[in-house]
Amino acid sequence: MTDLSGGGDDDVKVEDQHDQVDHEKRNRMRKRAVDELLQTEQTYLTNLENLFNIFILPLKSNKLLTTSDHSLIFPSDLSTIYALHMQLNSDFQQSCAQYNNESTSIGDIFITYGELFKMYQDYFNKYEVAVQHLIKLERQNSKFAEWCTQELPKV
Repeated sequence: MTDLSGGGDDDVKVEDQHDQVDHEKRNRMRKRAVDELLQTEQTYLTNLENLFNIFILPLKSNKLLTTSDHSLIFPSDLSTIYALHMQLNSDFQQSCAQYNNESTSIGDIFITYGELFKMYQDYFNKYEVAVQHLIKLERQNSKFAEWCTQELPKV
């Protein structure tokens, strides 16, 4: 009797090899995505730290802006966002410290923090007003404008 399947056991072995190659490729792609996520979150956190250390805190103490101006340009939401991302970054780092494609779960972190990202809506709603106020202050307050020019290269 003739085997019409085209190779029998050999076809199964080739299919298993393809599955293994596909699995390894998915694992590499997942690892790259996780690495990129970690790097992006770290960069974002560094930028928030710069915002606080170079602009928000110094401008609060040097009295170049009124309290009202400072609050308009830097809404209190930023402190909450900063705290969120410090904890989020810490959880990412902890979860990935002993990275394993089969057992490391990044999705759980997003589920945990998902609701908290809604705070960005308030920040976005205030953003345009903050930018317009900043532009106005740079035009009207020469000491503030000069200070910004000096500090901007630090970023």
